Amino acid sequence: MILCFLIEALTFSLTTIWFALGAIGAIAISIFSVSFEWQMLIFAIFSLLMLIFTRPVLKKHISKKIPATNADSLLGKTVILQKEASPNESGEAKIGGIVWTAKSPLQKIEKGESCQIIEIRGNSLIVKKLE
Repeated sequence: MILCFLIEALTFSLTTIWFALGAIGAIAISIFSVSFEWQMLIFAIFSLLMLIFTRPVLKKHISKKIPATNADSLLGKTVILQKEASPNESGEAKIGGIVWTAKSPLQKIEKGESCQIIEIRGNSLIVKKLE
């Protein structure tokens, strides 16, 4: 039990905590002078039940959230194209002094036209023409 708690404390990966809790169940049942086989069975059952019923709940609450990046702040902003973009050819847009590759998957957008950033894929802005 101690080893499982120690491993869990070092990794925070929700892998050994279930076995540590199963060991607590086995320790509790051992107080009643139950045979080793029954202790192992209680350990296995308790560990499995804890894994099945509590892991999804804990995983949801502890899940790692992807931090927002500075590039995410560009979504929804308006840019003026420096080079024409079309479904078949990438263009260019300058925002904040940085020239980005601009892609327009739905329509052709001419140089100098205003468009809105709807997505960022890698180092490319996905844009749509402003109406």
